[in-house]
Amino acid sequence: MSTPFQLQGTLQLPPDVGLPADPLGFSVSSQFDSLAEFVLTLTGAGTHGVGLGTPSAAGLKGLLVKVDASALASPVKLLINGSVTGGIEVSPGGGVSFGSPSPVVGITQLDIVYTTAVTVRIWALG
Repeated sequence: MSTPFQLQGTLQLPPDVGLPADPLGFSVSSQFDSLAEFVLTLTGAGTHGVGLGTPSAAGLKGLLVKVDASALASPVKLLINGSVTGGIEVSPGGGVSFGSPSPVVGITQLDIVYTTAVTVRIWALG
Protein backbone atom coordinates (compact mmCIF):
# COMPACT_ATOMS: atom_id res chain seq x y z
CA MET A 1 0.00 0.00 0.00
CA SER A 2 1.38 3.40 -0.97
CA THR A 3 1.78 6.01 1.75
CA PRO A 4 1.92 9.73 0.92
CA PHE A 5 4.86 11.83 2.09
CA GLN A 6 6.06 15.39 1.73
CA LEU A 7 9.61 16.68 2.10
CA GLN A 8 9.73 20.40 2.83
CA GLY A 9 12.40 22.92 3.69
CA THR A 10 13.38 26.55 3.64
CA LEU A 11 16.68 28.27 3.00
CA GLN A 12 16.76 31.72 4.60
CA LEU A 13 19.21 34.24 3.14
CA PRO A 14 19.28 37.90 2.18
CA PRO A 15 18.91 38.60 -1.54
CA ASP A 16 21.57 41.32 -1.24
CA VAL A 17 23.90 42.90 1.30
CA GLY A 18 22.01 44.83 3.97
CA LEU A 19 18.60 43.37 3.10
CA PRO A 20 16.63 41.08 5.41
CA ALA A 21 16.62 37.35 4.81
CA ASP A 22 13.99 35.98 2.47
CA PRO A 23 12.79 32.37 2.52
CA LEU A 24 13.48 30.13 -0.46
CA GLY A 25 11.16 27.18 0.06
CA PHE A 26 11.06 23.78 -1.54
CA SER A 27 8.62 20.90 -1.35
CA VAL A 28 8.51 17.40 -2.83
CA SER A 29 5.39 15.24 -2.59
CA SER A 30 5.00 11.62 -3.60
CA GLN A 31 4.06 8.20 -2.24
CA PHE A 32 6.33 5.46 -0.93
CA ASP A 33 5.87 1.70 -0.72
CA SER A 34 8.91 0.91 1.44
CA LEU A 35 10.46 2.68 4.40
CA ALA A 36 13.84 1.93 5.96
CA GLU A 37 14.86 3.79 9.13
CA PHE A 38 18.23 3.51 10.87
CA VAL A 39 20.16 4.95 13.78
CA LEU A 40 23.75 3.93 13.09
CA THR A 41 26.26 4.25 15.90
CA LEU A 42 29.52 3.88 14.00
CA THR A 43 32.84 3.42 15.78
CA GLY A 44 36.44 3.45 14.62
CA ALA A 45 36.85 4.00 10.91
CA GLY A 46 35.45 2.25 7.86
CA THR A 47 32.68 2.06 5.29
CA HIS A 48 29.15 1.02 6.21
CA GLY A 49 26.77 -0.19 3.50
CA VAL A 50 23.21 0.90 4.26
CA GLY A 51 20.39 -1.47 3.39
CA LEU A 52 17.77 0.75 1.77
CA GLY A 53 14.88 -1.64 2.22
CA THR A 54 12.94 -2.65 -0.89
CA PRO A 55 12.66 0.40 -3.14
CA SER A 56 11.70 -0.07 -6.77
CA ALA A 57 14.45 -0.68 -9.32
CA ALA A 58 14.18 3.03 -10.22
CA GLY A 59 15.45 3.99 -6.76
CA LEU A 60 14.46 6.04 -3.75
CA LYS A 61 11.80 8.74 -3.79
CA GLY A 62 13.01 10.34 -0.60
CA LEU A 63 16.11 10.24 1.59
CA LEU A 64 17.00 12.11 4.77
CA VAL A 65 20.42 11.67 6.40
CA LYS A 66 21.32 13.48 9.64
CA VAL A 67 24.64 13.35 11.47
CA ASP A 68 24.40 13.92 15.23
CA ALA A 69 26.32 16.92 16.54
CA SER A 70 29.51 15.96 18.36
CA ALA A 71 32.68 17.92 19.05
CA LEU A 72 34.71 14.71 18.73
CA ALA A 73 33.31 13.42 15.43
CA SER A 74 34.65 14.08 11.96
CA PRO A 75 32.50 14.53 8.84
CA VAL A 76 31.18 11.45 7.07
CA LYS A 77 31.11 10.96 3.32
CA LEU A 78 28.01 9.60 1.57
CA LEU A 79 28.73 7.48 -1.50
CA ILE A 80 25.79 7.02 -3.85
CA ASN A 81 25.20 4.00 -6.13
CA GLY A 82 28.58 2.39 -5.59
CA SER A 83 30.65 5.50 -6.27
CA VAL A 84 34.19 5.29 -4.91
CA THR A 85 35.18 8.87 -5.73
CA GLY A 86 33.62 12.17 -4.80
CA GLY A 87 30.76 11.67 -2.43
CA ILE A 88 28.81 14.11 -0.31
CA GLU A 89 30.47 15.30 2.89
CA VAL A 90 28.20 15.82 5.91
CA SER A 91 29.73 17.25 9.07
CA PRO A 92 28.40 16.61 12.59
CA GLY A 93 25.23 18.61 13.16
CA GLY A 94 24.48 18.60 9.43
CA GLY A 95 22.26 16.65 7.11
CA VAL A 96 21.20 15.99 3.54
CA SER A 97 17.70 15.66 2.13
CA PHE A 98 16.79 14.32 -1.30
CA GLY A 99 13.48 14.08 -3.08
CA SER A 100 12.66 12.57 -6.46
CA PRO A 101 8.91 11.93 -6.81
CA SER A 102 9.27 9.80 -9.97
CA PRO A 103 12.81 8.40 -10.17
CA VAL A 104 14.06 6.75 -13.36
CA VAL A 105 17.68 6.07 -12.44
CA GLY A 106 17.73 7.08 -8.77
CA ILE A 107 19.52 6.14 -5.57
CA THR A 108 19.67 2.37 -5.13
CA GLN A 109 22.77 2.10 -2.95
CA LEU A 110 24.21 4.17 -0.08
CA ASP A 111 27.55 3.73 1.68
CA ILE A 112 28.83 5.85 4.56
CA VAL A 113 32.57 6.41 4.97
CA TYR A 114 33.57 7.46 8.51
CA THR A 115 36.88 8.08 10.28
CA THR A 116 35.74 8.58 13.90
CA ALA A 117 32.90 7.50 16.16
CA VAL A 118 29.72 9.14 14.89
CA THR A 119 25.94 8.62 14.94
CA VAL A 120 24.07 8.83 11.64
CA ARG A 121 20.27 8.77 11.30
CA ILE A 122 18.69 7.70 8.00
CA TRP A 123 15.19 7.58 6.54
CA ALA A 124 14.94 6.01 3.07
CA LEU A 125 11.61 6.02 1.21
CA GLY A 126 11.20 3.81 -1.83
